[in-house]
Amino acid sequence: VSNWVIYLIFNQLFGEVLSLPDSKDRRMWMVIDEWASLPKFPSSLESCLVASRSKGFRFLCGIQNFASMRAKYGADVAQTLYSQFATKIINRINDAETASKLADDLGGQRKVRRAEIKQLSSIDAAGDKVKEWKIDWIESVEPCILNSAIMGLPDPTETKRVFAWFYSAGFPLVRLQWNF
Repeated sequence: VSNWVIYLIFNQLFGEVLSLPDSKDRRMWMVIDEWASLPKFPSSLESCLVASRSKGFRFLCGIQNFASMRAKYGADVAQTLYSQFATKIINRINDAETASKLADDLGGQRKVRRAEIKQLSSIDAAGDKVKEWKIDWIESVEPCILNSAIMGLPDPTETKRVFAWFYSAGFPLVRLQWNF
């Protein structure tokens, strides 16, 4: 399909959607897979994503890696487009950079406090061996989810199950599983 045909379809679609009155009851969905493989949309795409929400329009977009989005739209616009999606379902990703970006976005950072316990031996005044325990509390800041938790999701072709991480703003991160 020609890039111009795709562009015209999206242009017509957004024109129709944005002309609708606001509605909390209406639900229209657009599913876009391999977003980065589509022709570059105009700069108005960001405002269409935002404005169409009040019309009941929802997007489900598949992105394989951030590098392809940055290459097509530039780093700032790609990040802005990505940030428009408050709900994310992340399946296994083989690209470490994308997995790291998603892990940062999904979980952020957490403060961890761990006990480091050591057994000390000494000799007391009577010549007896004395054992003592020393506890040091170590604080560190770590990611809530590692990129390996995304990259290491099982292969659905081997398990007959699809595994994913689900995140929606304001809710805890959840690991999902669908059998097929």
